[in-house]
Order: sequence, then C-alpha cells, then structure tokens
Amino acid sequence: MEAMNEANDLVVKAFKLVYKDAKEKAPKLKNPMYGYFNKTKAAIYLGISRSTLDVWIKKYQIPYTMIDGIRRYAKKDLDEFMKEHRK
Repeated sequence: MEAMNEANDLVVKAFKLVYKDAKEKAPKLKNPMYGYFNKTKAAIYLGISRSTLDVWIKKYQIPYTMIDGIRRYAKKDLDEFMKEHRK
C-alpha cells in the first residue's frame, strides 16, 4: 500500500510540474484566443513539447489545415482533441 501511495504522490508531482511549465509558457502566446497555431504555438498551448505533439499528430491524426505547404492547427480542434481524451 505504501508503494501505491508513493507512486500516487509521484504522479501528482509530475502533473503539478507539467501544469507549472504550461502556465509559464502560455503567456508566450501573443494571443491565445487566436483561432490557428503553428506547430510550436500549438505545443505551447497544449503544454507539451513539439516532439510529443509530433507523436500525437501521427498517433491520433490531429486535424490541421494546410495552405501552400503551411500547416495550422485550429484551437477548437486542439480543445476538442483534449476533451475527447479526458478521463
């Protein structure tokens, strides 16, 4: 039981660190209400690294818009993706 409590504490600490990191990076978005993000800004918005976003894009086929070879990720699609994966 003690090992389970320690594991639980580690998970809580990890989530707190992720939240803190996301909170620190979020102000870097010039306008988080803007409707579309490039990959870097999408990752910042989600509070993850670009490499994690690359994995998620491939694994979960996160939708994007491409115009003249430029990809943009809709804020509403990112929000919907996160909502769909809520536990």
